[in-house]
Amino acid sequence: MFREIANYVRACENCQAHKVDQTAPAGAMHATNVQRPWEHVTIDLVGPLPRSRQGHTWLYVLQDRFTKWVELVPLRQATAKNIAKALTERVTLRHGRPDIVLSDNGTQFTSAAFTQRLAEFGIRHRTTPAYTPQCNPVERANRTIKTMISQYVKGDHKSWDDPHYSSPTIRL
Repeated sequence: MFREIANYVRACENCQAHKVDQTAPAGAMHATNVQRPWEHVTIDLVGPLPRSRQGHTWLYVLQDRFTKWVELVPLRQATAKNIAKALTERVTLRHGRPDIVLSDNGTQFTSAAFTQRLAEFGIRHRTTPAYTPQCNPVERANRTIKTMISQYVKGDHKSWDDPHYSSPTIRL
């Protein structure tokens, strides 16, 4: 009897026209078309981490979407000024001006100081929707970085930013 009812409902135009759909339609998916290295940069912060011997408690992560290259910058304070300065020094002055910077909605990234610096260079700022880390590719790199740091420091949690570890670039 269940099958007969299901077949009737499937065949009934009136039922189909007025039946509420239980699933939301899938959104349009498309790949981001990146043409050159450092055209699109994704950024995020890892921390707060245990205070290192150099006084750092944050790790600023910058990733190129074309090559997946990661730059790590240890920071004493995760302020918009420090983040904008590191973006300028590590990306803009070394690799050229990116077209787009993608970040989450952290206060450091949505502040006037940071957005003004991006505007000075003509960089478009995009943010991911709230509570959707899967929209920012650097989040996956963060997971790998945290694993690497935990394996590297072993028992000495003040050495995570030693110079040979936090070199200008690290390939994941």
